[in-house]
Amino acid sequence: MATSLKVATIATAITVISGCDSLPSDLDGQISDNGASIFFEAVLPSDSTTVYLVSSVYDNGQPEPLIGGDLIQITTETGQIYLSNENYRENFYAGQLPLSNANGDIVLEIIHDAQASRAERWYPTDEVLVDTEGSSLVGYSVTVTMPDGIEIIAPQPGITYTSRTDQIPFEWTGEAGDTLTLLNYAECYSKNNDDMFWVAAIDIPDTQAHSVTIGELIPVDEVLETAGNVQNVLLGFLELTMGTILEVMTFGLYEPEEISISDFELEYCTLELTLYRRKAGTLGEGVEGGAANGTRSDTITVEYRP
Repeated sequence: MATSLKVATIATAITVISGCDSLPSDLDGQISDNGASIFFEAVLPSDSTTVYLVSSVYDNGQPEPLIGGDLIQITTETGQIYLSNENYRENFYAGQLPLSNANGDIVLEIIHDAQASRAERWYPTDEVLVDTEGSSLVGYSVTVTMPDGIEIIAPQPGITYTSRTDQIPFEWTGEAGDTLTLLNYAECYSKNNDDMFWVAAIDIPDTQAHSVTIGELIPVDEVLETAGNVQNVLLGFLELTMGTILEVMTFGLYEPEEISISDFELEYCTLELTLYRRKAGTLGEGVEGGAANGTRSDTITVEYRP
């Protein structure tokens, strides 16, 4: 994944949402107006022993940052971590953890631990400790397990396509999960040294073979709409956190952003294409909304040079 994009360039491609309390319009009732809603995605890439984790929390329909000693704790057979909010939107949390058993449970729980929540503060954690009671979210949990592993066997990485009518004939391995998402991380460059990027998703059938055209991923005269579905935004966020680009942007839950490339003098694009096979997890007792998924992924990168 390229890391040379400038902050201004990123802002032109995706409107960065920082501290905004508006909600996506296409939630399909996933966020409850009454009580806690928790979104959780645990992704294990192909040939990796590290699981990438991201979560977003809501209370009574509104984004809910965890403060006053509340933490998101992740527990597996391998170990335990707390998700971090560093550099993210206020109710967005991420982390990673070694995973020795892909068939084991991954449990997210909201806990209250004032000492642990202060571990990265500038002052000594054994001083100035004022512990408050945990919020109403403490005790809520979700649990996920991983689906069957996935490996892309076609096309081969590095192929260059030259026409928007060209077909990308995907083939992959493994037993079908509950859903399969093709995530397209696209970086397009022009002859006048301008560039743009976006993350967008297409849900496809998990039938071990499916074709998409370059034109579906890079329309010539349509307005692109970035992934606005909550779960696909979580995947988009993870796609970015797996690289280094996160240092210069905040990627929160947002209204789908429209990107027009009809006037863009396109020279070439790199397309990082990831298949995410997902298995629905279980929301714990009292959690009124949200979704949880254990996810396996594999990625290839191709080019488009018209």
